[in-house]
Amino acid sequence: MDGCVEAAPGTNNYVLQKVTLPPPATQPTGNNTAECPLITEGAWVRLLPGSDDIRNYMGQLVEVTGVIQDTGANSLGTSGHEGSDQDKYARSTHDAGTSPDRNTKPTTAAPAGADANGTAPLIAVNTVTTLSKTCNQ
Repeated sequence: MDGCVEAAPGTNNYVLQKVTLPPPATQPTGNNTAECPLITEGAWVRLLPGSDDIRNYMGQLVEVTGVIQDTGANSLGTSGHEGSDQDKYARSTHDAGTSPDRNTKPTTAAPAGADANGTAPLIAVNTVTTLSKTCNQ
């Protein structure tokens, strides 16, 4: 993935901002590819430095290879029904249309799902390659 290296709060903590992913066809052979990436274009990720000193790449546009150590997934709402995505969609569509709660007055309170407890994905860095000395993307 490519992006801009920036400092994060704490000592020796770094993030990759404005992430872009190369198309699977252009990724090196023999490696796992990101055909169904867990990281979206334009997002940011936390970096867990490997042998390269990430500090040397501050403010640069780089290419990073590595392994996702933590997806940063939100764990709220993960105890729902089992089944395929189509089953869940059909069930939620039916529930939303027949729920007596649909007749309640509007509120400004945030829904329970707004209390997301996830974080940005953590990438264990294998290699870092400078693409540009500046991050003017």
